Amino acid sequence: RRFMLPGIACRVVGGCEHRKELFFYGSGFSSFFQNGLAGLHGPELPLEMFQLKEEYPQVALRRAQVGKEDLKVQRMETFCTHPNHTHLPAGRMHPSCCVARTSDPKRWECRWHETLRKAQGRTTSMWFQTAMPWVKPHEYNFAATDFTPNYMCTPQAMANIKLAAKDPRDLRFIVLMRDPIMRTFSEWSMFALGWNWDPVKNFSAAMAYKLQALQRCNRSLYLNVSRLRQLPTTELAAYLRKCFDYGRATMYATSSMYSACLLHALRYFKREQFLVLRYEDLMAMDATATLRLLSRFTGLHLDDSTAAKARG
Repeated sequence: RRFMLPGIACRVVGGCEHRKELFFYGSGFSSFFQNGLAGLHGPELPLEMFQLKEEYPQVALRRAQVGKEDLKVQRMETFCTHPNHTHLPAGRMHPSCCVARTSDPKRWECRWHETLRKAQGRTTSMWFQTAMPWVKPHEYNFAATDFTPNYMCTPQAMANIKLAAKDPRDLRFIVLMRDPIMRTFSEWSMFALGWNWDPVKNFSAAMAYKLQALQRCNRSLYLNVSRLRQLPTTELAAYLRKCFDYGRATMYATSSMYSACLLHALRYFKREQFLVLRYEDLMAMDATATLRLLSRFTGLHLDDSTAAKARG
């Protein structure tokens, strides 16, 4: 039986939770790929931390002689420095960890939170931001997961995913494609009307601006899929970086041009590693049938009780 464990993101005040878009852009808070795979995956943590809701046994709280919130912060330092978790000599800090300080509260890659000073009297705190489960070969049979609409149009992310895999042939990708106009409108509505990230509040005007920018970026490749197919991988990746802006948020039009992004992804992985689904078909499918389809494609275990919950 093979099960799924997602990665987690942690906070300077302690505590971790499931989160998407953890690692593969290759930049961000900790420049994970510059720090190597140890920085990418974080220290070795108890597997119970990857549960949907982490439990704190009373025996652990009694042993620590502190409350739950204090224990969350204290154990971060243990995870970051103890050889059982870092696999480094005693006292060495794991490369995914950092020391947040009240004297530098807005440091982007290692932010401080005033709760630590007010509630616990701290002026520094050691913590890590992301982690994936560590296991010995053949000890457990599970798959780690990550998801985002942005990896597919981010050239470095696809290269990093392949680089980080023990065997890239084992990887599976589920690509969900919605009607391009509807997907574009949905993203624009969220960023422009919901989050106010985009000052252009007219959808047609926003799309005209994005498409004009794409055309100016490279006129010979604009909407020319046949020419894109002929590009060497390095040139195709360069085009996506420059004209698709790494698949970032608010790139409404280009992130809906699935063919160019999928074309690049297929330079790294085989077609049979991709399950491509239409959003409209998925919404019409029976929940149990959907789970069984995903189970067959990924190799993840699906028992009858889980399928029954989906029907409910």
